[in-house]
Amino acid sequence: MNDAATMNRAWWDQATPQYSASRFYDVEGFLGGKSTLGRIELDAVGDVADKLAPDVFQGFERNGLTVREMREYPFCGYAYLPDMTKADDGYYHRPEGALAVPLLLAFKAAW
Repeated sequence: MNDAATMNRAWWDQATPQYSASRFYDVEGFLGGKSTLGRIELDAVGDVADKLAPDVFQGFERNGLTVREMREYPFCGYAYLPDMTKADDGYYHRPEGALAVPLLLAFKAAW
């Protein structure tokens, strides 16, 4: 990792326990399926349950946003599948040989 990424990672490693413990983020509710989106986001994007990434893109576009970039990652910040383990890089991964699926999607959109 470059210096900026290392510094960012160190900051998040320190900040994450505070964020995840707060009522604002409601991590338990999120992991249990509760929506963390507010009324503004829900009204703008609509229901994304059981939607694929292209459906989410269309929701952005219907509301005047253009998706500039999408990235898929084979890791994420918490173990939401029972076979995931934390690796040396600090992220949770599926075991070697498991079905490769994107575990984290990042969208960059603009007006």
